[in-house]
Amino acid sequence: MIFRTKPKQQDPWSQWGGRRARHVPYTVLDCEMTGLNPKKDQIVAIGACKIHQGQLDLGQTFYQVIKTDVPLSRENILIHRLTHSQIASGRP
Repeated sequence: MIFRTKPKQQDPWSQWGGRRARHVPYTVLDCEMTGLNPKKDQIVAIGACKIHQGQLDLGQTFYQVIKTDVPLSRENILIHRLTHSQIASGRP
């Protein structure tokens, strides 16, 4: 009887040279949108923060409100805590 074994799965980090994410600096991006459909909804804010040695680097952050002509729903205002005036004065 022949037994077949599953091939050993490759470590997903091996392509990083064996380094773990906590040892590699990277940036986390967050986009706030008017909805969940990227084909029709628009970005209203972008945020970013650098992660270094597994820690948030609060000296390396970015946040920008984006001006949009799409009116915000009451739900958008409650979720994102952005007002119509903040959106109107955002960056185009």
